[in-house]
Amino acid sequence: MTSLPCSTMMRLRAWILTVWTLLSLSCVSTGLRAESGITFDSANHLLAAGKYDEASKAYEQLTRDGQTSAAIERNWAQACQQAGQPALALLHLRRAAVLAPRDADVFADLKVLRLKLGVRSGAETDDRSWIRWLSVNEWGWLALAGVWGWCGLGITLKLRPDLRTNLGTSFAVTGAAATLSTLLAILAWYDFQSLPNAIVLKSDTVLRQSPLDESRPSFTAPASAELRVRDTRPGWVMGEDPGSGRFGWVPQQQLGYVVP
Repeated sequence: MTSLPCSTMMRLRAWILTVWTLLSLSCVSTGLRAESGITFDSANHLLAAGKYDEASKAYEQLTRDGQTSAAIERNWAQACQQAGQPALALLHLRRAAVLAPRDADVFADLKVLRLKLGVRSGAETDDRSWIRWLSVNEWGWLALAGVWGWCGLGITLKLRPDLRTNLGTSFAVTGAAATLSTLLAILAWYDFQSLPNAIVLKSDTVLRQSPLDESRPSFTAPASAELRVRDTRPGWVMGEDPGSGRFGWVPQQQLGYVVP
């Protein structure tokens, strides 16, 4: 049996050490999160008991501990809505939709909340087009799997030229699939960037013509309005109203971001 070259053995040992280190850090992180005493179930109990402010803080602590899911965001939205914070409820439902693009219940909640708020600027995010059937991350993983599969076949054919007759067609098909999945991932990213990605958190928020407090107003946006972020400056964000095309600068702390 042929032994592996020394350089290969060193790379293998380094890879095993890296994986072992990451797993150890993950276990330590999980243990630290458990010490906070807050779980998803305990936050849900607060929500069911009508302690909406406490439930909202519990869900916030869960996300600070590194836990995130569509269920957490959806329940957090319910707590915010019951606590009289509809803008935050809309923000967390948008985040839930990003995490679970195929969850019909999340999109139903979004539709109901938008109708209740009279919000129209973000209505296009309800469109269940085929490119949104997967999240941007899922499209990215799909493209990565295609590229790695294509590269793996390429390496195999390089090392074993005698397999070219059997695997040549598979290599071509895998290359085409990798190219297509990569293009779809890029398309999904551009589609996601075209959606409103910030929520106005305060009522009658003034967007100004330049990032200065003394600048002239451009227009006023109501709470729960959905804006596209076009540019940023220290402490300021340029937001665009998708419905009218108007844009202006607003202090960063007055907006909530769909992707934090």
